[in-house]
Amino acid sequence: MTYRSDRQIVEAIVPIRLLYTVVIAGADLEDAGNEQVRTWLVNAGADVCRGLAVYHVLSALRDQGFFLIVDGSDLDKATEALLSPEGSIAEAAGVEAIDASAAKAARKMLAALQAEGLYRGAVWP
Repeated sequence: MTYRSDRQIVEAIVPIRLLYTVVIAGADLEDAGNEQVRTWLVNAGADVCRGLAVYHVLSALRDQGFFLIVDGSDLDKATEALLSPEGSIAEAAGVEAIDASAAKAARKMLAALQAEGLYRGAVWP
């Protein structure tokens, strides 16, 4: 059996928790249910573009191999639904100013995660 450190376990859970927060809380962070996730989002300045900022962070981490999304999995379907033309963040992704703001918030969020010792070696694309 392969031993996984506490850091590795947390790194595996954070993407799901971030996506869950966006789906459940939507625009109301008071319903986010997790103080740490709420802190990451608020400190990153991800207000209007919360879902898009989370998508940018998850995309950067996935592209660097920190986690995988299996095609056809529930997580794949959830992210696809968020980004579909009918999804909750597709319209914001098409607005350059909002997308740029979301990318900036995502960089800050990744820096905050790294300040806590997570995703060492991850770089912003």
